[in-house]
Amino acid sequence: MAESEAAVVPMAKWDVNSGRSIVWCNSAWRECLNLKPEVHPRDWINAVKKEDVVHVLKAYGKLIESERSGAFAFRCHNSDWVVCDRASVRDAGGTLTHYLGTLTRPSVAEISQLDQALDATFLASKAQFKHHSMETNFSELSVEDMTTTTALAQLEQRTTELAVLAEMSQVGLVRAGKDGAIHWVNDAWRSIMRLRPDQAPEEWTQAIHPDYKEVMIEAWTDAIVQNINLSITIRLVHGLYIHVQSRLNTTDRDAATWCMAAITDVTASWEAEEKLLRMSQQREVEAIALRDEAVKLRQQQELLMDTTSHELRNPVSAVLQLSSLCRANMQLLYDELQKAVVSETPFSPTESLLNLLAEDIDGMQSIMKSSAAQGRICEDVLSLAKIHLGSLEVHPTTCSLHSEVSQILSMFDPELRTTGVQKRVIFGPVYRRFREKNSLHVTVDIVRLGQIITNLFQNSLQFTNNAISIHLEVSLRPPDEQGSALVPSDAGGTPAIDAPMYFYCAIADNGPGMPASDVAMLFQKFTQAKSNVRGSGGAGLGLYISRLLCNLLGGEIEAVSEEGKGSIFRFFIKTIQAKPPDDASSPTSPVSPSTTEGRPMHILVTEDNLINSKVLIRQLTKAKFTTEAAENGIEALAAIDASLAKARPFDCILMDLEMPGMGGLEAIKHIRSRESAGLYRRRTRVVCLTGNARKEQIQEAMDAGMDDVITKPYVIDVLLKAVRAL
Repeated sequence: MAESEAAVVPMAKWDVNSGRSIVWCNSAWRECLNLKPEVHPRDWINAVKKEDVVHVLKAYGKLIESERSGAFAFRCHNSDWVVCDRASVRDAGGTLTHYLGTLTRPSVAEISQLDQALDATFLASKAQFKHHSMETNFSELSVEDMTTTTALAQLEQRTTELAVLAEMSQVGLVRAGKDGAIHWVNDAWRSIMRLRPDQAPEEWTQAIHPDYKEVMIEAWTDAIVQNINLSITIRLVHGLYIHVQSRLNTTDRDAATWCMAAITDVTASWEAEEKLLRMSQQREVEAIALRDEAVKLRQQQELLMDTTSHELRNPVSAVLQLSSLCRANMQLLYDELQKAVVSETPFSPTESLLNLLAEDIDGMQSIMKSSAAQGRICEDVLSLAKIHLGSLEVHPTTCSLHSEVSQILSMFDPELRTTGVQKRVIFGPVYRRFREKNSLHVTVDIVRLGQIITNLFQNSLQFTNNAISIHLEVSLRPPDEQGSALVPSDAGGTPAIDAPMYFYCAIADNGPGMPASDVAMLFQKFTQAKSNVRGSGGAGLGLYISRLLCNLLGGEIEAVSEEGKGSIFRFFIKTIQAKPPDDASSPTSPVSPSTTEGRPMHILVTEDNLINSKVLIRQLTKAKFTTEAAENGIEALAAIDASLAKARPFDCILMDLEMPGMGGLEAIKHIRSRESAGLYRRRTRVVCLTGNARKEQIQEAMDAGMDDVITKPYVIDVLLKAVRAL
């Protein structure tokens, strides 16, 4: 019997499979239990009166366990009595396949009996309710009914499984009709949407973030009206991101009557994607910044190469041309003197020859000036490289501040005499008082301080008209204002060993001055004043490096200028007061500075550059030393052996580091090794003369056995002092 036909039979019927699940019921069965159409048949127990539930479950359980037919009675919520008859159906082999049952209303007499037996068992045999005999009722079921029942049982099982999966799923599910009305939602849907149990599902739009509400409602409306599937990611008001997908109940859009939608919490993946996007954007920004920085750095490097090349070529050109002129004039003088010697006639220089010699003297001075300019540029470039490598360090030593500063300033005296520029040094009152008390001994990196003073003085020398003034002062206090380099109003105090002392220096010129816009750019890398008159020269690094050195020495630097009135560059650094040396000194040796044991000091010059070797030998010879030359470490060791064989040992060895065959480091190790082995009877003083100026390189030379290290270009007086320090 088909379901539509069975539904009109007044008797309430139902079918239960062997798994105890209701797979079919007719409408009379629902009416008998007062179950609404939307209530699932498996929920029939909810129609039983509360007081009878326990008894019904016991009776129902006994029938199931015994797999036999039987009947029991119970009351519905409206207190109406209902009698349930169940019959077991078996196949030809006797295996239970399912149960068929009916629900009927008892007679008045039976109701009276049931009311009197409320506390007794409700289990009864079919004989107690003969007029409700199952034999007649179930005989009405045809084979078609049995087939339909089996199909419905399978459908019921699948429906049950899907219902369980829907309730257990972490994915929010919702079913909506063609009109958009929501028919059903699962618990996960309410949990994700954060809807309270008392809120209707139709209030879901309130859970959508305002930024996404309009687009979501529009997409949902299009899906309902146009019968299309939906896929969209939105944000909820409580911060979650959800992905919404909907599918029609059929692939035929025109025949679709409802749709099922699923919402999934994708907050984690969305935030991860957002984070990756932000990281990607950040990396892009950083990449652009790095690219721009690389372009800027390349431009700066190109500018450095251009300006350095230009500034180096100018003095090199001057040195070459002046050297050529001096050589020609010297050759002319030599020829005149040679003629006088050959002819044995007195030599009488002509006025033109004297003029040429005067020009040569001036040319030599210009050569020295050009060489000094090259040295300053090289020093600036090396300092810049150390700054970029983060290896610019401070190496403080104890010295007389006044003596060192005076010596630094005196380096410019020859150039000042040539240019006619007047130099005036002004000492502040505290500086004078400390100097008179011999209290200007400090611990400071005098090399870095000299670099600052040299850069500032050279800058003023390039711009001044005819005068430069240098104001020197010390104080036990820093400037009154942060970022200023002015001497504090109260600069006095009592000297104390190991206490801070601040050195202030201001260098002023009477040149053309600069506008404020140029002053603001002075201490930047590769920048020069645009308002110069004669061209500032330099690589645009001096003032920039001076600022960094001032900061490194615990100070500040600044400039003030006014067009037409010159410029003032002033700075201060922090030093530490040191104890002055004792007045007592050792007796002066009667031996000549260039002699030892009554004979001239014998020096070995080990240098692979023949020009440098030749110049150095001439300088040493002029200083009353005797010399020999070697071009590398191998020749130096041979020369030492030969000198010992002739009983004329070297008193000092000047050793270059970078030489072919055997360098200075390897050579000094051989020398010290032979001394330790007794092959050389005494320890020979070895002074390293090298262009390797890094701290690590100097330390490496000292560790190898050198007694002293002097870097090129050297000052001859410093070199001679090192040679004589036996």
